[in-house]
Amino acid sequence: MNEKELSRARSKRSVDEPCRALWKGVAVKVTARAVARYAWTTVSIDVAVEAATILRTGGAFKFVGSSVETFTFDGREHTAELAWRTAGLRSFPIELSIDGSPLLKTDVPIENWWLSQWPLALVVGTVAWALLR
Repeated sequence: MNEKELSRARSKRSVDEPCRALWKGVAVKVTARAVARYAWTTVSIDVAVEAATILRTGGAFKFVGSSVETFTFDGREHTAELAWRTAGLRSFPIELSIDGSPLLKTDVPIENWWLSQWPLALVVGTVAWALLR
């Protein structure tokens, strides 16, 4: 898929639709979900080929980063590389390539994005409590 096709596919998808692509005739799905980490939340981005998770960031506390994982498919070794940039409120911009070939360049929606807003709610609640006291 060239850059023009990737851009066109990205613009047609709404922020709440899952990120899917075809690779060697099988479905590849990218999901993101907020996970609690001590006193903050972060996002775990997962990549699955035919429902088998091949790469999971595990909620790395990085605003920009990448993760590389080797997996076996059809008896052969393959390498998946996922790169991400700073997230918006409800989505993460990602680039996924398998064996060096670009597969997806899109924003993956964060499934439970509202979970990451609890620190803001805590601050607003504390300020409101202090002002109304």
